[in-house]
Amino acid sequence: MLPIQRLAKHRVTITCALATAAALLVMIHIGWQLVNYYGDGQLLGPLMRFHLDKERNIPTLFSTLLLLSAAALLFHIRHHERMQRSRDAAKWTVLAIGFLYIAIDEFGHIHELLIRPGQELLGDRSLGLFYYTWVIPAIAILLVLAVYFLGFLLRLPARTRMAFIIGGTLFVGGSIGFEMLEGRHDELHGERNLTYMAYVTIEEALEMTGVIVFINALLHYIDQHIPVRSAHATPGPSLATAPRVQASVAAAASMERLDPRC
Repeated sequence: MLPIQRLAKHRVTITCALATAAALLVMIHIGWQLVNYYGDGQLLGPLMRFHLDKERNIPTLFSTLLLLSAAALLFHIRHHERMQRSRDAAKWTVLAIGFLYIAIDEFGHIHELLIRPGQELLGDRSLGLFYYTWVIPAIAILLVLAVYFLGFLLRLPARTRMAFIIGGTLFVGGSIGFEMLEGRHDELHGERNLTYMAYVTIEEALEMTGVIVFINALLHYIDQHIPVRSAHATPGPSLATAPRVQASVAAAASMERLDPRC
């Protein structure tokens, strides 16, 4: 049994552990906000490591590892689907590569590099929900992918399909939906206020929850729809062919005994 398939047997425990870790990060971030506005400023330094809106800290690392885990599970499923010559092998490949890129983007905040050039391109007008201009190409790409994956989604087992829809809705609702609300509020009131940070908290909580739901769905799919036997193993003779092999060996031994040259 492959390690990933062993993990799939414990998907409930894994999901609960990930959800607990995500909840703790969110609660620590909320505590940071309360300390920031009402408490002792000396505590801000250590707690900054748990700020959900900063780069390369503990929440960013956790979110990146979640996305990398989802990508690893997708690559495992993709390998199985290719071995089975499934019509959806290419779709699993695109999903795996997509999650790998999102993990890299989560750690490096690559999408934010598009904000300033987009604002300059659109001019000085009020952009409202599109103030963070990276959401414009993101929405366009999302619509294209929705059409591309529609048939694939409908062919999935019912439980997996529903989990994919729930996880995707939570993740997109946080990463794009609440990001748009943050952009509008930032344009009007700036970032240094509790309302903006409330948006950030909800955004990151939805993103982490969405990926955890998705990981649970992938583990369930692996457990229920991928054979326990390793896809990398070289298949040996089946039970059906074993008697024929034994008969051939016995016949060869008899011929050697009858041959006078032996």
